Amino acid sequence: FSVDALRRLALFERGATLAASAEEQAWLAGASGIRGRRQGGAHWQYRLMGMYDFPEPNRTCAVQAITILNRQVDQLLDRNQYETAEATFKRILDLLPTACTACHALHPEDATDRWNDGPVSDAMRNLYQYHVNVRKDPSGYIALAEDWATRLCSHQQAAIEQSLKPLRLELQYLKDWRITGMEKTVLHHGGFFDRYVDLDAILENPDHCTVTAECTLVLPAAREAVLRLGFDHRLKMELNGREIVREKKRKIAVRDEFTVPVQLQAGENHLKLTLTDDTLAFGFFLRLSDKDGTHMKDVAVRL
Repeated sequence: FSVDALRRLALFERGATLAASAEEQAWLAGASGIRGRRQGGAHWQYRLMGMYDFPEPNRTCAVQAITILNRQVDQLLDRNQYETAEATFKRILDLLPTACTACHALHPEDATDRWNDGPVSDAMRNLYQYHVNVRKDPSGYIALAEDWATRLCSHQQAAIEQSLKPLRLELQYLKDWRITGMEKTVLHHGGFFDRYVDLDAILENPDHCTVTAECTLVLPAAREAVLRLGFDHRLKMELNGREIVREKKRKIAVRDEFTVPVQLQAGENHLKLTLTDDTLAFGFFLRLSDKDGTHMKDVAVRL
């Protein structure tokens, strides 16, 4: 990294530790590049690189330091320097609480989303790159992001929640099935991003056959839920021995084509799909959420 970037990073990390005090004012008069001017009463207006209306210096410095660190992480991941990237993530997390201008600004209504969302969103993008694309561990990314959220304010938590939405949608898809047909039973465990249960691939391209796919949903308490379904060819679906989707026929599987409200009981709920194939594509999508469309973390899937 350039000497200038490292110098500025050290300067901003130091500035992020300052409080609105004589120490801060002395620092402002130094080499920070940030200048302040009083705007009536106790309100100060700060300038960085010729522009005014920045947050207090320690907030501004935290944002600037995080911006540099996020760029460094991006380069470290490109160079496969993963241990250094992990250490840099920890430095970013230490700075993030100070970087929320909505919490700490003298005039919170003037704090823009650009200041609050940018540092967090960039950090989440790099965390995603590392845990999902490099380590192939999307569940690890979710766990780490949720841990970060417990240490941050509600404004920053909102940015983290936004970054987690696509992965939480993936968690709704039911991917573990006991598949029986063609005189064999296969315990299928789909990958994190495998939304479509491809029966052709699992059963080695069968034609003109009937197959069942079964799993058991285990809940700590009864609740209303929603199943969203798409499939190829013919399908019927049962829940706890009761038919909830009468046999239907489709040529192409379309995600969420059918919405099925269900009442799940406490304990075990047995789900069974019966599918009939001809010679074309053969499989299904099925996802489960609460009635508001949210992933239910406390539901276990057993085969």
